[in-house]
Amino acid sequence: MGLAQKRISQEFQEKMFEKWQKRIDKAAGFDVYIEVKWDTLLDETVEDKKTYFENYEAVYFQPLVEALENICVDEIGRAALKRKLKKVIVDGSKGYEPKDTTFENGILTICHKFNISVKKVKERSKEWTKTISEEL
Repeated sequence: MGLAQKRISQEFQEKMFEKWQKRIDKAAGFDVYIEVKWDTLLDETVEDKKTYFENYEAVYFQPLVEALENICVDEIGRAALKRKLKKVIVDGSKGYEPKDTTFENGILTICHKFNISVKKVKERSKEWTKTISEEL
């Protein structure tokens, strides 16, 4: 990817990711280890910072927060999630649909291209809630 995209991604990591990490931890009720494969969340055709920031939030972080909130509505959900969820991996190298995300062996792997179906936040949230809940 180009230098412009790398700079934008770095800026998001430095200025915005901590805020999302805190929201994710709050939604789960514990500190969630997140591994973001930032080099896969780039698109050589996009150089607009606003698009990157909006896509990162809509494609990955907002639906994750919503899915965790859906699961953790009570102590049963919070306890089950804490017992099972070991790590979240965000990978933009593949995946186009919410069902491409998997939860296996305690690892939630979010597989979704950076700039595909960006506005389908609720669909991702709903499907990820289902994917996680089935393994709890």
